[in-house]
Amino acid sequence: MEHAPLALRVEVFCRRWSLDHRLALGERADHDPALALRAHQLTGDETRRSLARSLRRAARAARQPLWWGSSAPLDRRAVVEAGPLVSGLAQRLTAPAPVNVRGVALISELLTDGGSPLYEPGWTGEPTNGALANRLKSAGRALEISV
Repeated sequence: MEHAPLALRVEVFCRRWSLDHRLALGERADHDPALALRAHQLTGDETRRSLARSLRRAARAARQPLWWGSSAPLDRRAVVEAGPLVSGLAQRLTAPAPVNVRGVALISELLTDGGSPLYEPGWTGEPTNGALANRLKSAGRALEISV
């Protein structure tokens, strides 16, 4: 997959969020070259380390004083409450054992979708009822390879 044609690599780059979504839903990558390349990228060491760093960064940021920036604000309470799950997923991503692409895609979506439960639900301040913890648990289960 490292030597995929340039046109395919450009296509995957442009469609990575929709491809991630399809993989997160459990779609098999067997018959779609773009989906197969994206699955290969997601399960690669570089992407796994990057996602783990992003999870750790979110956990740290949730405990720091609030500051306003251009990124979507974290749901700080939910991230702090789910801290052990966040840490566990980061560890699992950096472990040498293989992972299932669906779990990696779920984590990628969680981090890149500003509407995910990782981020503040809006100005209402309504409780999220454990939505982040539930999504993290689902991603953790999905990371495991079925034998």
